[in-house]
Formats: sequence, C-alpha cells, structure tokens
Amino acid sequence: KRRRRRRSSRMLLSLCTCAFSATRPRASERLVRLLHVLNCAAALGVPTLAVWHAGDPKRRDHSDPDASPSSTVIWGALLCFATIIIFMKLVSYAHVNNDYRLAAREAANVPMDQVEDLIAKYTNTVADTEGLMVRYPYNLTLQDLYYFWLAPTLTYQLNFPRSPRRRGWMVATLLLRALLTVSLMTFFCQQHIMPSVAEATGSIDRLEPWHIVERLLYVAMPVTYTWLLMFYLVFHLFLNLLAELLRFGDRVFYKDWWNATTFEEYWRLWNLPVHYWMVRHLYFPLHRAGLSRGVCVFVVFLYSAAFHELLVSVPFHMPRLYAFGAMLGQIPLVALTKRLQEDSRLWREISGGNFLFWATFCVVGQPMAVLLYYYDYCVLGQAASEGLMSQAGSVQAAAKAAAVGSITDNPAANLARGVLASFGQLLDAAIRKSEL
Repeated sequence: KRRRRRRSSRMLLSLCTCAFSATRPRASERLVRLLHVLNCAAALGVPTLAVWHAGDPKRRDHSDPDASPSSTVIWGALLCFATIIIFMKLVSYAHVNNDYRLAAREAANVPMDQVEDLIAKYTNTVADTEGLMVRYPYNLTLQDLYYFWLAPTLTYQLNFPRSPRRRGWMVATLLLRALLTVSLMTFFCQQHIMPSVAEATGSIDRLEPWHIVERLLYVAMPVTYTWLLMFYLVFHLFLNLLAELLRFGDRVFYKDWWNATTFEEYWRLWNLPVHYWMVRHLYFPLHRAGLSRGVCVFVVFLYSAAFHELLVSVPFHMPRLYAFGAMLGQIPLVALTKRLQEDSRLWREISGGNFLFWATFCVVGQPMAVLLYYYDYCVLGQAASEGLMSQAGSVQAAAKAAAVGSITDNPAANLARGVLASFGQLLDAAIRKSEL
C-alpha cells in the first residue's frame, strides 16, 4: 500500500510538472535550445582551437632541433577524441530530454489512463536490476548527467541496465590485457610500420610507382594487425572496463563485423555506440522531416567524414581531406556491394562482399592512409620546419651581430653591461645557495 501511495503521489507530482511545463511560454524554450546549441558548439570548438594553436609549428620553438612534436600530436588526438565524445553526449542529452518534455506537454492534455502509453512512446522500457525506475523530470540531476558522461554509450536514456556488482578480478584481467595490447601495438609500430613507411618516402619523392606498391603491400599486414589491436583495446577492453567500474549492464559494443558481406553491414556492426547515436539523433530526425533515405545516408556519412577529418587534421595541423574523402568514398561502395549481394547469386556464394571488404580495408584503406599522412607530416612538414628553423637561425645571427656591433661601438655601454651581468650572476648564486 505504501508503494502504491508513493507511486500515485509521484505520478501526481509528475502530472503537475507536466501541466506547469505546458503553460510555460514558448520563448523560454527557444532560449534554452539556443543555449544548448551554444554549449555544444563551445564544447566542440574551444578544445579544437586549443589543440590547433598549442601544437602549431609556426608557434613552436625551433631553436632546439631535437625537440619532437610527437607527444603534442598524441595528446592532441586524445583530446580531440574526448571532445567529440562529449559533444555527441551533450547533443543526445538535450535531444532525448526534449522528447521527454514533448511527452510531458502532451500528457497534460490527455486522460490519466493514457499517460503511461504516451510517455512510453518517448522513453525506454529497460528495467534497472535494482528496481529503480527514474521518470522525467527527476532525471535532471548532476549525478545522472555525470554518470551518462562516463558511461560507455553515446545515446542517453532514463534507465540504463545495471549489473549487480563490480568484479575485481575482471577489472584486473582487463588492465593486464590492455597492457599487453599496448605493448604489441608499440612493437608493430616501431619494428615493422615505421621502417617500411620511412623507406617508402624516397620512392614517393622519385615517383617510382612499383616501389610504392611494394612498400604498400609490405606495410599492409602490420598496419592491419595494429588497427585490429587498437579496435580490441578500445571497444573490448576499455569500454568493458568502464562498464565494469560503473556497473553498466549493456556490454554489446560491436558485433561480428568481420563477417560483413556489404559495406553497409560493416558500418552497422563495427561501432554500435556511434551507430545507435547516428540512427537516433541524425538519421530518423532527418527522415521524419521528409528527406529521402538516400539523402539521410549521405548526411550521416558527411557528418562522420567531418569528424574523421577533425581527428586527424587538427592534431597533425594538416587539412589534407584524405580521411574526409575516404569516408565519402564509402557511399558508392555501400550501394555497389548491396546491389551485388541482392542480385548476383555467384557473388553471394563466393562471399564476394566480404572479400572486397577485406581487400579494400587491408590494402587500399588503412595502409594508404598511413603512408600519405606519414609522408605529408614527416617529409613535407620537416621541410617546412627546417625552413622556419633557418629563418630563426638567421634572426638569431643578426641579433648576435647587432649585439657584437653595439658592444664594440660603445665602450661605456660595454662597461655598464659587464657590471650588470656580474651583479646578475652573483644574485643567481646567492639565490641557489639560499635554496640549498
């Protein structure tokens, strides 16, 4: 009886909140939506600009020839990756709660027995293992938002499935496997990929196509192994580690994409968090707005291409549009493999779609991208860096010459500079002694 009373009181409070929200002026909703847009734009734009300016070669100190920008690139790529994730989570949080708000407004004008059916149109029906079913607007808390930010998902919902407890042995094994995976990735990069790609740069300079193809085939397998290890590290180990620490119950982050017979099937299976976000917040809203299926698919790939390019161009400071063009090039491959899979019996029997996918993935896709970006960043970028260093050296030489000329031209100024230099040395020695 107490549970029924609590449930009825919470339902009454929810209806009062719905009625209050239904009577609010529409201008406040427009203002809140504008603030959501500005917040998402700032969450994406500010870190991106910070990464772009922090590792800009023109702003780097070129007086030290041994300074390596690799650490700046790695941390910049990680920051861009985290920025995109936060941006997508903020968009999902605002979009889903807007749907709940629409359901609340409609619920204020329907009978009591239809409220549950109406809210079910917008919300999920996943039950928590602890039996706590959160209803809008009780989910609008900082604790709920922080949990969603850390959860291994990009699509917000009111109630996530929860596991009963954390398993310490599972956390330990995931960390151990992650350490071994990172070691293997480092081995492949240092021992197989980097030497082969470095040898290919000379062939590219001399425009020797056969040697370029030879290097490309040689680097294809280690690049593929490294990419598979990275996929295993991120989608299996890291996401399961987050799920175990947060007791997140939904552990399906990918499906058997390696058996895909079409490119459309591959993009639907290999990254389920992103796929669910695209379908929920981009594809279906565009389709409900009246756009055709082909236009919706094009917009989805265009969005994905823009963020793939951002992940590479901003940390490396190279807007080459290789990743952007590669993602848009998937659209005709999706249509081609789907048509062949439906119309050709021989194509289905020999698993032609799966063969074409792995051939494109292992030879044309990943290795070609690594070769092109390495050449542009290390060869062309090094030449530009050497030019900047030579300019800096000439400026320093001119400054030294001017300083020498000023010293030899004015003996009185010479004596004053010597006295000040001696006083500065004595002061530095006194400070070091006091610190000791």
